[in-house]
Amino acid sequence: MRAPIIVITGPPGAGKTTVARLLADQHSPSIHLHGDDFWHFIHRGWQPPWRSGSDYQNEVVVGALAAAAARYAQGGYCVLLDTIIGPWLLDPIRAEARTAGLELHYVVLRPSKSVAIDRARRRGDDDLSADGPVESMFEAFRAVAGYESHVVDSTSLSAADTAHLVLQRLAAGDFLIKPRAECPSGDPVPKREGTSGGRGPGHQRGPVGTVHLLHGYLCCGKTTFAKDLEERCGGVRLSLDEWLTRLSGDVVHLDEELFERAYALITELWPRLVARGVEVVLDFGFWRRAHRDEARALAEGLGAVARLYWVRCPDEVARARCRERNLRLAGDYLIDDEAFDRLRERFEPLQPDENFELIERA
Repeated sequence: MRAPIIVITGPPGAGKTTVARLLADQHSPSIHLHGDDFWHFIHRGWQPPWRSGSDYQNEVVVGALAAAAARYAQGGYCVLLDTIIGPWLLDPIRAEARTAGLELHYVVLRPSKSVAIDRARRRGDDDLSADGPVESMFEAFRAVAGYESHVVDSTSLSAADTAHLVLQRLAAGDFLIKPRAECPSGDPVPKREGTSGGRGPGHQRGPVGTVHLLHGYLCCGKTTFAKDLEERCGGVRLSLDEWLTRLSGDVVHLDEELFERAYALITELWPRLVARGVEVVLDFGFWRRAHRDEARALAEGLGAVARLYWVRCPDEVARARCRERNLRLAGDYLIDDEAFDRLRERFEPLQPDENFELIERA
């Protein structure tokens, strides 16, 4: 007798473990497979799984989790797999479920950012209680491309109410994933074949596109470089500022809500282009480390190359360019001297552990 695998995932502070335990109580026989334990089984050589360079470790751990979950489910135990597994790490579990002929359900608990951070702080007993990692992982789950219908907003729900809602939706088949190599939209997942992708021994990369991530402060020459790169690689350039100014018609005030919606929309779009072999140039600025980590994780989940560029120039040059640009404002925001200085506090420069190419613009 076979039983299903039910993945309960989401950012730190989402309530995964508590809800998974409550759901396990509703099934017999059942297994609550606490995924965090599998990372902590590593005795030497452990790396924080949210950090750059941990990809190979994470793939090994998720593979072990997938094999254990499948074996329990084949034995008739309903498996509640509770861990942080974004769509970019789902393939090993899908493969095990497909091979064993098991039902696979994927549930994403996603409360508001403030609630997730508050819960994680109050927990305070592990590395994922610090604000930095929590924010980084929350951003990674902000736009789960292709799986938004699997999201449960647990912001205002108790753990018991969340578990009850999940049970109802499980019964309706809302979280069911077809256990074959197919995206939720029905588009085929690219086969991972070819040369090593650099994420560890034996990793294979599929015939997918490259993602070019452009980081830099105001008026440093990002868009000029992005257009040139688009022309050279024959890809598609996506500019967040251009989308925002065309959608809002306002080049003076930035609508934060519209920013979040546009960012989420483009983040759902570009992985689909990459999966079809299109090179994508993301002219976003990527001021926040969390956004850079999210984009890299999405690219790597597709088996794609993610190239990060730091485009920069002297401050006095950038400030002069802003003044000149303010005279024409062709699809750009008005940035005066006061705004140029004030916005600097939002800018998170690249760190040494982020593999990047420096582009100096005179």
